[in-house]
Amino acid sequence: MFTPELRQASSDLRWLYDRGYSRSASVKLVGDRYQLDRKDRLLLFRGVSSTAASSRRNQLIVGPSALKGHSLAVDGHNVLLTVANYIAGIPVFEADDGIIRDIGALHGRVHAEAVMRRSLDLVSETLKSLDQTSLFIAFDSPVSHSRDHAGYLRERTAMRSITIAVTPSGDKAIRERNLEFVATSDSALIETLGRGVLDLARLILEKTFDVKWESFVS
Repeated sequence: MFTPELRQASSDLRWLYDRGYSRSASVKLVGDRYQLDRKDRLLLFRGVSSTAASSRRNQLIVGPSALKGHSLAVDGHNVLLTVANYIAGIPVFEADDGIIRDIGALHGRVHAEAVMRRSLDLVSETLKSLDQTSLFIAFDSPVSHSRDHAGYLRERTAMRSITIAVTPSGDKAIRERNLEFVATSDSALIETLGRGVLDLARLILEKTFDVKWESFVS
């Protein structure tokens, strides 16, 4: 996935970010210079940050053992769609902050029901294996079938300490809950909260599949 050309492009992009250039303009400039296709531009857009931002987010990553005795908020569709994209064969990779992301750009659409059910099953199995005191999962109502996803996960998880909400903005709901840890790969949400991040999608995929991550991390 990461050709020498793409790695050089990522280095150039980080150089621009470190000097304050905007994300969209920088990706276009670097993408045009190296004549990158849409997939590679998405990889850069979702996988590369400034040196400071990637280091800051990387230092927030925690393992599942850190959850013991603490509360966890889950960015429902962010995690679910990363798992579903992997199952559907869409590239999933490790970004330069050490968090896995995909290049899927579904924008409110979802995969076939069988893929989503399989993904929901994997999410529920992993959540039941964690040791947090309470769990809040937020699903975005603009995403198609979001209430079905929430209902199915509620039935499969069946935990007394769980709250599952379908809301116009999952990010806003998570911010308002102000729980101790968050499971998401959303850079903006991670930066806003500034607290421990569980890479739940990575945990699920590594537990289920023999994953060999391709990474922007050198």
